[in-house]
Amino acid sequence: MARYALLHQVGGLYVDADFECLQPFGDLHRDNNLFLSSEPLVHSVLLEKSNSAALCNALMASAPGHPFWLRVLDNIKEKFDRERLKSDAVELTGPRMVKQTYSSPNSTFKSEESDIVVFPSEYFYPEVAYWNIEPMEVACRQRHDDAAREACEWLKRFPKGEFTNNTHATHHWQCTWCRDAQLDEFGPLKDIFEAPPMRPNITSSGIEFVALK
Repeated sequence: MARYALLHQVGGLYVDADFECLQPFGDLHRDNNLFLSSEPLVHSVLLEKSNSAALCNALMASAPGHPFWLRVLDNIKEKFDRERLKSDAVELTGPRMVKQTYSSPNSTFKSEESDIVVFPSEYFYPEVAYWNIEPMEVACRQRHDDAAREACEWLKRFPKGEFTNNTHATHHWQCTWCRDAQLDEFGPLKDIFEAPPMRPNITSSGIEFVALK
């Protein structure tokens, strides 16, 4: 949640630590008030059986004060209040929440008048998560629908990623928070966060965290 609050308050570029920069971002910052990017479509097609690419939150940039980030934070709170500990991080605060907020029919974030730009995956996510290759290859052997065939063909054509002149950075998908020697063991959020639930409150002097009652 902190990345969204900071982008709203001070703006700038948020980048996960497992990114490798390949060319300057000056033109992207100059021409856009807020930009996001899709991750490889093959992730969605082969791992989640979705034909719509995820909006990854590992690299995001924004001018300060953009209302999109407050909407994301509000949606996180609403979902947490509704479901409590039933959602995982990807669903509650991660890429799925960013996509849900951007694509919501109740907002104008996806309209033609919106100043939010979503770049294709080639800009920042030319590579797939290689540690997910095996389940994707299994899906390729088991599925025969058009979307899967196209995704599997892409994997064959670009085994080391689809790098283009537009590629500004590449994400190495280390995902240290989601994979380790005990992939099947998960713990409730209450065991990690012993303090009462907090909500960031944006003020003129900065960010204050207020306990939720």
